[in-house]
Amino acid sequence: MFKCVLLASLVLILVVVYSEADSENSRTSLVRPWNATFTDLLKRDLLHTYDKFARPTQHTKTTVVLIDLVIKHIDLDDEKGVLTVNTWVQLHWDDEKLKWDSKLYGDLKVLHLADHELWEPDIALYNSAGSSIDHYGNTHLIVHSNGQVLWVPPAQFSVFCSLDLSKWPFDKHTCTLILGSWTYDGNQVNLTTSKNKVEVEKNFESNDWEILEVVKERSQKYYSCCEEPYIDVTFNITIKRKSVAYYSVVITPAFALVMLTLGVFWLPPHAAEKFLISGITALLICIFLIYFAQRLPVMGDKTPLIGTTKFFIFSFFFGSKLLFFFPFFKLLSVKNIQYVVLSRRYKMRD
Repeated sequence: MFKCVLLASLVLILVVVYSEADSENSRTSLVRPWNATFTDLLKRDLLHTYDKFARPTQHTKTTVVLIDLVIKHIDLDDEKGVLTVNTWVQLHWDDEKLKWDSKLYGDLKVLHLADHELWEPDIALYNSAGSSIDHYGNTHLIVHSNGQVLWVPPAQFSVFCSLDLSKWPFDKHTCTLILGSWTYDGNQVNLTTSKNKVEVEKNFESNDWEILEVVKERSQKYYSCCEEPYIDVTFNITIKRKSVAYYSVVITPAFALVMLTLGVFWLPPHAAEKFLISGITALLICIFLIYFAQRLPVMGDKTPLIGTTKFFIFSFFFGSKLLFFFPFFKLLSVKNIQYVVLSRRYKMRD
């Protein structure tokens, strides 16, 4: 009997102690850690069950994505026909899973999150010159309490560009960037753009090129394989080569060679300077042609006009020299023949 009472007492004591410990743990869990902020609480509540691989709306709805560019720098490799654009890509969309009542979180209305924490539209460059579609840098996103998301990652786009070099070095080119969703059709992600002009950096600098205009256009395409529309935004960038430096290294020497070539004909036929100037001009033309062979781009559908001009100058110069020296050598040959004939006559008389 005594053993039963003792066992029951021990069980009762263990139950009371366990209940007190559980109650203490519950009270402790309700106490906010000393370093917890409203930002921490909001991130925990928003991202606890957030799936960044799922589009942030019902499958029957469309996510509207607004895209714009801020061009920072461009470079055109006219030997390879590749345009490289350094830009900031501005992306706006609504995330229905990231809405909250700011009053419950200390009037917190804006939240900064890392790019790997949220769903992002898979906007890729369709006509990329490279094999990778990962164009964007790792930057944070700005999320508002109404679910609006802003993401402005830096990006570097490289595209092939068809070049018309017939007017080199005064040439202009229009290259195209085609951006669109890689996996979503138009019913899932509706890619749009604003009516504002594409912004070009105020301190934009390029060694060889200047931007004349950037025209953007939204297009919707249908393919025979699918009923859904596919949407892309095209940015047509028109650039012009800065030609100031080419006046001193191309235009001025070419004009000087033309003057030297014509100057040979202005000299008297028997002038000794005629041979000297002709030799110097021939040497300069050869050096100039070698320079152009190294400097002129080999890409493009048309031959640069200035290259054709140099060829005609070269042909004209050497053709004129042949016309000049042919009578001279012919005259020397006639005189030699006359000298030989007269010499024989004198010998026969003797």
